[in-house]
Amino acid sequence: MNIKNLLIFIVSFLFFCSNGCQQLNRTESKFLANESVLQYLNLIQTDSTLTDSAWISIASKVLELSPTKLERDSSLIQLANLFHTMGGYYFQSDPPTGRIFYNSAIQLRKAFYHTEAQHDIHRAVFNLGMCFFNEKDFVNANFYFDSLIMHRKQVNRQFIYKVYAEKTKCQLQLNEIQSAFKLAMTAMQEMELEFDTVKNVTAFDQNLDSQFLTYINLLSSFSDACSSLDRDNVAILAISRGIKICIQLEKGIDFYNRIGRLNMLLGISFLNRHKSKQSRGQIGIDLKYAERHLLNAEENFNKTNNLEYLIYIWINLSSLYESKKQYEFGAEYAKKASDLITSQRPDLSDELYDLNINLGTNLYRQGKINEALEAYTNSIQFLDSSATKNVLPNLTAFKKRTQSSLILLGSIGRARLRLAQDSLELLPYANAAYDTLFALINDLRANLINDDAKMLLAKQSQEWLPDAFEDIKQLYYLSNDSFYLEQAFKIAEQGKAFALLEASRLKNASGLLSKDLQKDQDELNQIELKAASGSDSLKQMAEQKKMAFLSKLKKDAPEYFALKYKGPETNVQDIQKELIDSNQAILQYFVQEDRLNVFVLTKDLFALDTIPIRKGDLYALIDQFYANINPENEQGTVDPLKIKNFISASNALYQNLLGKTIQQHQLPERLIIIPDGRLNELSFDALLCKVDGAKDDLILQAKNHNYLVQNKTISYCFSVSLLHEMMQSSTESKLENKLSLFAPVFQKESTLLPFMRNQDAEIKSIQAEVSSTSLNAESTKEEFLEASQKYKYLHLCAHGFVSQNPDQSFVAFRQNSTSPDTSQFFYLKELYHHKLNQDLITLTACETAVGELKAGEGNISMARGFAYAGVKAFITTLWKIQTNGAAQIIPSFYKYFLKDHLPKDVALTQSKRDFLASGKGVYPENWAGMILIGNTAAASVETGSNFAWLGYFGIGILVFFLFWVYKRK
Repeated sequence: MNIKNLLIFIVSFLFFCSNGCQQLNRTESKFLANESVLQYLNLIQTDSTLTDSAWISIASKVLELSPTKLERDSSLIQLANLFHTMGGYYFQSDPPTGRIFYNSAIQLRKAFYHTEAQHDIHRAVFNLGMCFFNEKDFVNANFYFDSLIMHRKQVNRQFIYKVYAEKTKCQLQLNEIQSAFKLAMTAMQEMELEFDTVKNVTAFDQNLDSQFLTYINLLSSFSDACSSLDRDNVAILAISRGIKICIQLEKGIDFYNRIGRLNMLLGISFLNRHKSKQSRGQIGIDLKYAERHLLNAEENFNKTNNLEYLIYIWINLSSLYESKKQYEFGAEYAKKASDLITSQRPDLSDELYDLNINLGTNLYRQGKINEALEAYTNSIQFLDSSATKNVLPNLTAFKKRTQSSLILLGSIGRARLRLAQDSLELLPYANAAYDTLFALINDLRANLINDDAKMLLAKQSQEWLPDAFEDIKQLYYLSNDSFYLEQAFKIAEQGKAFALLEASRLKNASGLLSKDLQKDQDELNQIELKAASGSDSLKQMAEQKKMAFLSKLKKDAPEYFALKYKGPETNVQDIQKELIDSNQAILQYFVQEDRLNVFVLTKDLFALDTIPIRKGDLYALIDQFYANINPENEQGTVDPLKIKNFISASNALYQNLLGKTIQQHQLPERLIIIPDGRLNELSFDALLCKVDGAKDDLILQAKNHNYLVQNKTISYCFSVSLLHEMMQSSTESKLENKLSLFAPVFQKESTLLPFMRNQDAEIKSIQAEVSSTSLNAESTKEEFLEASQKYKYLHLCAHGFVSQNPDQSFVAFRQNSTSPDTSQFFYLKELYHHKLNQDLITLTACETAVGELKAGEGNISMARGFAYAGVKAFITTLWKIQTNGAAQIIPSFYKYFLKDHLPKDVALTQSKRDFLASGKGVYPENWAGMILIGNTAAASVETGSNFAWLGYFGIGILVFFLFWVYKRK
């Protein structure tokens, strides 16, 4: 044998020996692992005295065994079944321990089946999710339910509906209402198709009966989602459809309980519709239907002695009679439910938390204040047994039941306030309840995943904000202590654009993030941007990425993350010092059902005015204002009646919104308006301070300087706290002190985006007034985004489009054909994922300040989107403006702002006054729709970079001079 062959033989032999040893080791390892399983199984089956800790120890040891080290053996399934049963034992009482058993069962079954696509594994995964759900860890619960839904083709069809039902509950808890609504609706529609195939079956088998109960659970979540979205009409139709199916399958098991639950859901939906006032003129009818269906449900549950659902019925009847102002009945039903829980169903004691709140409210309405406080104290003691009538637990306790706790804290504050009217020393106790309430809502907002959830919370907060505001205002009147006036101001701020404030605050504080976190944030923005127009699965992935990022932020950037918990900036002294010039005043509005409140802040004044006008009457005046802002009738001629109606509404709005306040406080020249509710839609510029001569002569009113814009300088912002963010943040130095112009081309034949007649004149006039401009020849969306990273000031003369779905609102860029090129639409949903640092963006595009009005957030408009992206100020439009007005006003504005260096609000006001003085703009439709929102500061003369170049140039001259002198020597 030669050397070569000898080496090959030796290597082969060593490889064979090594491989054989590995095989022997693997076999021995598997043998030992299976032996361990057998030992555990024998121990469990033969030793009936095993303690709970021993069970847990065994399950934990099994978790340490790798599935690859286990051979297929029936002992694996036997032990897995035992662990699954034990998981059920700890399922609710001790969820973390339950998870140990379920994970061990999954481990053993994976080893036996060599796959995850097995029903018992799916059940264990589902139960893992339910363990987290029972711990109120809805993010992790959602993860396990999603893992089953992602592989739904491998999951038993009937079982997947159960997963859908629980996932919708998770989404509701996370305030992912739209997702819950869509998922529940899709699942219910699929189930209804299946039920159609069994309509003629004379008996319900047990599996189908179980499936129908899942269907009812989905209906329950669906109706909750509908209520949050003010779509109770949809819930009523869906539940009515469910009742028909139930009746057609009347031979099913437990018919009375099923029909009882459906009647209960239907009654609750009618009650919710009454509370949300969706069906004007049917308020009384809704309560009548609600009462009828709830009493029908009570009758059905009495037949089966279903105590659990009788308790739920009585809770809702208590709420119903409170709505009907039959407080004695309301308290009676609450007491019945409470007594039944205490005597026969202690397992439902958790319901006593909400029940005592309900009882307390009914007692409070009867004037039984001390009894009401006793009921509220009973609720608190469910959270913290050490709490007393006057000592509240810490914030952590209230976070266990956040939504109910918001109502409870407001109720406690109100009850304590009533007692304080006789004993002023009780005022601090009332104030403590409201302080805790504010802290709780800020904490709740910070932990919500997306802005839809934050806006929903803002809407929900309208249920208690007006009452809390009125209570704190009464505290102020009782004590004459300005501290309580600041508290009332704080409440008004709580209900204004909080999601927008958080976004702006975090964008301004991005310097607190490390480079790695900034990179992660940029990547997340890109994913969210794609998801905004992508599939549900992509949106789901974006949500999961966001959850992971927020978790990382909390750990690695605590200072930055703490900003999410920070409430509104409401220190009045700081506002007066930092936000208001000597010739400025802030007017913040807060609309209540029967009155209008105006906070007035100047350098040395902080006051509250109350105007007795009903919300409905105020909003009717706004409707009249808008219906007549264009005086032309259908024939194209000026209608004197429309002018008369406009003048009447405009002057009435001025008297209510400003007249008393301006006269009483002698307000300065410049006013910053912080609107509320539908005041967000109103141009204050066009209000008439007085009316001269004939009541249908607008020309005379303009000539006599009767418009507010001819007397005061007006700007706007979404909230005082947001104004603070927009004013304190400075533009990055890399941006050039230059105006970039965009005038996209539109086609004459287009019906959606027609040619803009005055666009060319507007751009040429701007260029004539301001030399430091650059015109983007193509004016594409891409050029706009590129320019946003280069220039301080951007001007866009284009079409804006308002959609019923706010996400679909857009500004259009260059259109090369009559067919819309959607790739050149800059959608509102995209703006949320861009960072813009402009000092000013001007949008002479139609209705860019218009959008769906969301309670507590204002109009969801393109203007709001630019504020969200970080723009410091913008000129935007409230309606379809006449472009000839913009073509004259905006060039003049740039002259005053960029050449004369006047503040933005003064520059825009002066250009409007010039337009009115020319005699061309007497009709407000032509000019009043353009408004300034945000930072009013004047333009800087030079940027830092320009000064740097001057410095370099000077140094160069000096060096040249010294060199010349040296040569001369």
